[in-house]
Amino acid sequence: MHFREYPLLNTPHLVIVLLKEAARGATSVEECATRLWAILETADEHPPVGVDEVLRRMDMLRRNLTEAQLVAPADGGRFAITQRGRDALKQHPAGFDTADLMVYPEFERFIRGISRPRRRMDPHTAGYDKGFAAYWEGESPADNPHPSDIADHLAWENGWFEALDEDVT
Repeated sequence: MHFREYPLLNTPHLVIVLLKEAARGATSVEECATRLWAILETADEHPPVGVDEVLRRMDMLRRNLTEAQLVAPADGGRFAITQRGRDALKQHPAGFDTADLMVYPEFERFIRGISRPRRRMDPHTAGYDKGFAAYWEGESPADNPHPSDIADHLAWENGWFEALDEDVT
């Protein structure tokens, strides 16, 4: 499933749902997903995506927002918005992408920490790097933009799976 194909499931909108729910009080990813489903129902949108996939994506975004200090952990596995998060919500009322979080030094350090030097399996490093980034943007291996019979396809795929390995370890 390609989250970008559905405006209510793209990263900026998911970030807004997470921040707005956290602004109402301590919340959980599950409660944010419930709110998202209500929004989708109101918009009469029924994308072919499962609850688990949305929860995984929202949890990854929550981790990113925590690293950027836009939300902070609260009791019972919940999270709450910080003043920095309120400011970000005011500055970006339509939402923002994870790349926009790089303005926060804590998030930049976090990203640089997980982006340890990667094995270069072939000279197609741009394809590898794009695949690596695609994983963090919520894309799947099926979203590989390169034909399967060229080296860039394998480079992109290698980058995507390297990011997956880093995420699960």
